[in-house]
Amino acid sequence: MHPKRRIYILFSLVLAAICYLELKAQNKLPFLKAKLVTEMNEEVNESSGLVYFANAFWTMNDSGGKNILYEIDPSTGKIGRELTITNAENIDWEELTADDQYIYIGDTGDNGHRRDEKQIYRISKATILKSTASRNIKSEIIRFSYPESDDFKKYDAEALISDGKLIHIFTKDLLESKHFTIPAKPGNYTATYIEKFASKGQVTAAAYNKKSKSIILVGYFAFGDRLLWKLSGFTNNEFFNGKVEKFSLGDLSLTSQVEAVCFDKNDKLYISNERFGSVNQSLWVLPDTFSK
Repeated sequence: MHPKRRIYILFSLVLAAICYLELKAQNKLPFLKAKLVTEMNEEVNESSGLVYFANAFWTMNDSGGKNILYEIDPSTGKIGRELTITNAENIDWEELTADDQYIYIGDTGDNGHRRDEKQIYRISKATILKSTASRNIKSEIIRFSYPESDDFKKYDAEALISDGKLIHIFTKDLLESKHFTIPAKPGNYTATYIEKFASKGQVTAAAYNKKSKSIILVGYFAFGDRLLWKLSGFTNNEFFNGKVEKFSLGDLSLTSQVEAVCFDKNDKLYISNERFGSVNQSLWVLPDTFSK
């Protein structure tokens, strides 16, 4: 047998063992029951980002979808305004985040690790407030690449938060997540590496709660349970140096493919999912403990 073939088989066996042990460990995680709020319109069946602004949720579809931000009625799930971002292309839109002045669309997905450069589209909240109907709007563009580390620099990332000065990026690796930052303003940057943590799951979205000074990450591990991490008690920008709690949201038959998370104006925590199997694209609310 060729040496490379042996290495591949050995790697596959080790990975399979890791997956088995990690999926087994998920059964011991505290369970969080998400409550269904409403199904969303079929047009957002690949909801991959979520923010709350101007008394509505906003979402978009991921790779291959239209370059549109959709306004979602919080109680009915129906689409209101559709804002077309005229100078943007949906290569792999994976996240929405917001700060006091802007909403950011993260075109940061890269499952195949092929993209040298990613971009984030910044849209003024003031512009959205002026847009009382569906219309075309223009974004500002933040372009970035990752620093080369261990001969690798094409990370897949689906989770972002903004503090107004920096955008924090969390990569979607199988067993860990790396934390990078870039300035939250138009330009062309090399991301700064901050830290990593052993997520033992793939991070797909993030949200920051100013009131509790905590960060929520959601994701999954392979075809196991959907996962949620709560980060609190951290100092400065080292989010993983504080308390890290991990929870299960149940398997795919409950909340399907969870791809987005955000807090509303009352600090209630919401998630949305892509349609998968018998579970349609929906909006869910999590227990009030996550608003404290």
